[in-house]
Amino acid sequence: MIRRFPIPGTDGFRSEEFRAASRASPAIIFICPYGTSISTLRWAIRRLRRAGYHVMAYETTTAVFMAADPAILRDLISAMRKDIESQISRLRSEGVTEFGFFGSSLGSFIFYNCIGGALPALRWGVFNTGGDIAQGMWRLDGARRQHVLRGWSLPRLEAEWADLQWPQFGRLDGCQFVFVSSRRDTIAPLDDIAPYLEPMRQAGAQVSVLEVRAIGHLTTIVAGLWQAPRTIAMVRPGRALAGPGEEGGQPGGDRAGGRGLPPQRGDQGRVGGVAHVGALDEHLGNGGQVDAGQVVAGLDTVGSVVAAERLPGPAEECGPQVGAEDAGGPTPVLLVRVSATVAPSARRSAVRYTATSQLNRASV
Repeated sequence: MIRRFPIPGTDGFRSEEFRAASRASPAIIFICPYGTSISTLRWAIRRLRRAGYHVMAYETTTAVFMAADPAILRDLISAMRKDIESQISRLRSEGVTEFGFFGSSLGSFIFYNCIGGALPALRWGVFNTGGDIAQGMWRLDGARRQHVLRGWSLPRLEAEWADLQWPQFGRLDGCQFVFVSSRRDTIAPLDDIAPYLEPMRQAGAQVSVLEVRAIGHLTTIVAGLWQAPRTIAMVRPGRALAGPGEEGGQPGGDRAGGRGLPPQRGDQGRVGGVAHVGALDEHLGNGGQVDAGQVVAGLDTVGSVVAAERLPGPAEECGPQVGAEDAGGPTPVLLVRVSATVAPSARRSAVRYTATSQLNRASV
């Protein structure tokens, strides 16, 4: 069953609820990337539902950046926190007892301001890309131009959002989180994540970094979304990582970090304070140290993930495709090729990712 909640007058977001078969299924609060609708990511939501999760999905207004008013981001985070808290309370009354999150790009940053004392029910979750929100937005040509026209500079914007960039978490004891990123992400590169890990760890959380081999911000997001059920299984306490051909963990299996995870490597490169899988760091030097126990090897090699819109990649590029499953006529989609190392169920069909022009050009 799907419930749709319209965009409130000034809050700048809308949500849809996708129920699991069982009312007691764990709930995932899911926030789309900037400029991306829920309908665009239905394929990712379907994968989470097939893995047994109840999904509460949110999309946000593009005005959060394009209106060139930094106060909108602050108000949006505040409004979404209140709404998520309300939805958690309602779901609890209906029998749901476990809550996690999956946020992509801007959605990841919103969750960064929701964990801990703000929403203590969120004990585990995935930050699908992350970093400095002001710098990330400044790398978007359209949003940067709008802010410059209104007299904003990057230093002013960083100062305006400093409290959002460095929130007071409270205690995070027992919480488990993972950041998914790529060093080739041009908007939120992996190296930008390092400064934001230590405050979470000092608050008591277990935080890991999963590097995916992807090219650019868009493909990093897609790679993280495709692997969402397995990545969630890494941080969901007491749940197994999916085995071959499966899409999510099941009760009674290995704990996160157990034998279901890829082996930890002792020869990982350390770059910018974040450790990388050694095989992915051929041309990078060492720089900084992290605890090996906080590093997770890439689940699937996503080096063959390629996309339209002139993104180069190690696999053959493909042009825009027409989604056969779309009932409304020909719809431009992004055909994403996933390497042969993914589960057999994934190899049987390519990922068809209906991409809006905003996501292609200005996703964050």
